[in-house]
Amino acid sequence: GLSPDASHIPFSLEDDKSHKTSFDIFDIASRSTRHLLETYKFDGLAWSPDGRQIAYVDAPSHNASMAQLAMHIYDLRTKQSTTLLRDNHYVITSQAWSPDGHQLVYGLSQEDGKVQILMIYDSVSKSSRRLVTSGKWATWSPNGDWIAYLAFDEKDIASVHLISPDGHKETTLLQDTTTGVGAIISEALWSPDGAYLLYGRMHPQDPEAVRSHALALATNREEALPDEILWAHSFAGRK
Repeated sequence: GLSPDASHIPFSLEDDKSHKTSFDIFDIASRSTRHLLETYKFDGLAWSPDGRQIAYVDAPSHNASMAQLAMHIYDLRTKQSTTLLRDNHYVITSQAWSPDGHQLVYGLSQEDGKVQILMIYDSVSKSSRRLVTSGKWATWSPNGDWIAYLAFDEKDIASVHLISPDGHKETTLLQDTTTGVGAIISEALWSPDGAYLLYGRMHPQDPEAVRSHALALATNREEALPDEILWAHSFAGRK
């Protein structure tokens, strides 16, 4: 989407004959277009907070499977891409930059969804390590001290957790009890002040709708928000 400073708009165009995708950026002020790269199946774009780096996903060919996708970070200053992973037999499910833009948490999943892993990449050391062996939908706290994520047990029941970026501290905030009506079905987003986590549960009166909930971190108390406050953030559903 739009760059963090709202100055650039990224876009991609696929050639029908070669099946290659051209990735470009439109400068709103100068109304000029800058070509960045050409690849296959360009997807999963995520800007770093300072707007200097872009994480993206691509494929080695136009007929590659989801498990053959690769993830890279393109540096707008050096005009170079760094490959984080390639041919790892996992589906890349999510990307989330730390507030300072130095680290990137990304999710990996087997194609059947049975294994969900969270990895963390450090842009200084240019290395990745496993952060969580069972988790998905990671989001950073506004101050960068914590990462919230969801885990699902063998019955597909969710729990909400916090973990420090170095992996040394971890706590379970909420353990769900159901997979049906009222179950957590979205990632947990932070309030701007870091005091609350906001997430969606399956609406008790309408299984096709999502009802917003807030969890106060100071008291660990959950509150259902009024139906007028819709869960507007997109979510991938359980996969």
